[in-house]
Amino acid sequence: MTDKLQYNIRSTIKNLISERPKRQQSRRKLDPIITRGAYGSGGAPSSAARGAKARAENDPQGLMKDLGIRNKQSGDDLDAALAILTQAISSNKAMDEAYTAPKKVELKTKNGEDGDDGKTIEAIAVPLAVIDYKNGIRFIDATLQGAINARMLTLVDGIRFLPPSISKYVPMFIKQQ
Repeated sequence: MTDKLQYNIRSTIKNLISERPKRQQSRRKLDPIITRGAYGSGGAPSSAARGAKARAENDPQGLMKDLGIRNKQSGDDLDAALAILTQAISSNKAMDEAYTAPKKVELKTKNGEDGDDGKTIEAIAVPLAVIDYKNGIRFIDATLQGAINARMLTLVDGIRFLPPSISKYVPMFIKQQ
């Protein structure tokens, strides 16, 4: 090989190696449901919660059928998620025993919390009946994730669960900002 050809090959390889990948989309666009910080500290998921998560990923249509979710939801993220959870809780005996009726609530934020300076934001609260807080969030997450995977729920901006210090140990979520 000639020196010029070797130089061109090496230059091309260096350029390919040194090219940085384009920035990925923001995490919010990748994760329609964010639970980070919502569980508090410690505690592994129950085997039932792990099973629900696996089913939401591997058999979402079957999960939706078993939960009694029949109607596709879209539009405002909070209203759509509320409708999915309401269907599941009113149609499935285990969900009905674990939770009471979900409802839309208004939260007053403190300066610096959730990016709002003392504003009122809408949230969905899902009061617990006989299930513990962490697994309650895990089952809600699996239900909503299963609905997304089954194409029964479309989230535009996504939702984010609130930490227990804000939600007072009642699972709540808001629109992602």
